[in-house]
Amino acid sequence: MNQREYQQAIGLLLYALRTRPDIAFATNTLSARSHECTDADMVALKRIARYLHGTKTLGLRFECGSADDVTIATKLYAWCDASHASLSESKSQVGTCFSIGLNGPMFYCRSISLKHNTLSSCESELGGAAEATQDIIWMRNLFDQLGFNQDGPTTLYTDNASLVTLATEYSGNHKRVRHFVTRLNWMISKVEDGIVQLIHMPGIDMPADTLTKPQPATLFLQNRDRIFSAKTASVAPPDAVSSFTASAVCLAQSLLSDPH
Repeated sequence: MNQREYQQAIGLLLYALRTRPDIAFATNTLSARSHECTDADMVALKRIARYLHGTKTLGLRFECGSADDVTIATKLYAWCDASHASLSESKSQVGTCFSIGLNGPMFYCRSISLKHNTLSSCESELGGAAEATQDIIWMRNLFDQLGFNQDGPTTLYTDNASLVTLATEYSGNHKRVRHFVTRLNWMISKVEDGIVQLIHMPGIDMPADTLTKPQPATLFLQNRDRIFSAKTASVAPPDAVSSFTASAVCLAQSLLSDPH
């Protein structure tokens, strides 16, 4: 197997993530193996390429609304999720995604592994929420500079009820959280400052879940449609395929033409 070809293909897939967040988890998993890739990894990479080739008209679509609902249409929303100890060395994978307007396409998605080990799913979820909140602070400042002031706290959805309770009602230094109380107190301060508001969402409805772990096809398609658009899955006409996706399609064609 050609390691250089594998790394070049991974680079193109990472480039395509700008408009194809649905391949984020698979791509990041394979990119972590760039220096020790196997034939099985190349097979998995080609599978992503085939998927992109078959869905090359899929992309982010932003639709303009009326001037009357500009405040609603430009309000920032965020989702976060974590998969506890699911990676090598018991590291956790977290996923975050953001949309402008509650039902708009998610313009920014991240699938990353936490650098530190966590001892519980709640601690992993807190790590994901902290990552999302840091992005929220930056985005709120950017939106303010663009003239789209964010009225009230930004809603951050999570499927971990314990995290919501800790960030809103916690007082004291319980022995089960004392080892990550610094991060917890930082999160509490952002809630108290009106920067973010944590809302519980059932795991079955959590779109960020697809950024943290492999999923059954039905659930993956449900979350993919939500990431791109709640109504239409943002199927664009062939002549509107983005340059990012076009590069991925070229990659797919070159890989699929390789008999090996």
